[in-house]
Amino acid sequence: MGKNDWIQKGHFAMIGTLMTIVGLIFLFYIGSSLINSTKRYRQYAIEVATR
Repeated sequence: MGKNDWIQKGHFAMIGTLMTIVGLIFLFYIGSSLINSTKRYRQYAIEVATR
């Protein structure tokens, strides 16, 4: 393998790692948003039910 092949593999590995990190951050954000909206909905439902 030539030097260019190793450089290209290194770039692919770096891009793959970066995409994995971005994906995990996105999933964490979506998950926490879903949890927060569920908590707000439950609190609202309790308030409506106790009126």
